[in-house]
Amino acid sequence: MKETDITKPLIRWLNAHQWEVYQEVQLYRGGGIADIVATQGKLVWVVEVKTGLTTSVVAQAMWWIDEAHYVSVATPERRHTKGRIVLEQYMRWKGIGWINADCHSYGGKKYFDEVTEQIRARLHRGALVRSLRDALCDAHKTFAEAGNANGKRWTPFQETARKVVESVKANPGCNLKFLVEAVDHHYASTQAFKTHIAGYIRSGVIKGIEIREDGRKLRFYPENEVNDGDDCMLEMRRSDSGR
Repeated sequence: MKETDITKPLIRWLNAHQWEVYQEVQLYRGGGIADIVATQGKLVWVVEVKTGLTTSVVAQAMWWIDEAHYVSVATPERRHTKGRIVLEQYMRWKGIGWINADCHSYGGKKYFDEVTEQIRARLHRGALVRSLRDALCDAHKTFAEAGNANGKRWTPFQETARKVVESVKANPGCNLKFLVEAVDHHYASTQAFKTHIAGYIRSGVIKGIEIREDGRKLRFYPENEVNDGDDCMLEMRRSDSGR
């Protein structure tokens, strides 16, 4: 059994209830990573997925109580034990929901095709959801499968790099000051953004754009794009060669 066996029917269930689903979402650099973040209007729901109901997954869910309106864990159904009963009572006390993905076998294979809320998550009205909402982007919907075993996810750096490339392609020849004002980045300070971005472009970590020096200023262009100044230089060279 894998966590992805649970997330597939869970996502279908959430979509069927009009929730928009984002997968493997990191709140900020070095911060927590939610298996699933679902939104519906202004509401935000975090679901942590595991193959068993344990103190570990409940602790993960606890981390999100101040960041989301609803917080749940999702696991397959399991037999009742004293430990599970204690965890259920604790989750009810803290307002953490529990979603079951029931297992059915057919032809020797297991299928998780029935999803139910064993414990409904309680609304945390005072949750400060803005940071989590700001971390969401369209890439989280499809880039990495929730619960994947490879640690694959769309990172805050990748989102910053994407915005830098888009800004440069829309504004060829822009300078670093322009990018600082145009790009909503993940860095803790403007200076950190300035320090790192140019280096990542030069080293090829951020692809698709290049840096050209304009006196003491740096200007950014889409790769292989010729600016007006380059056009003039080419015309001058052609004229010189024709003389």
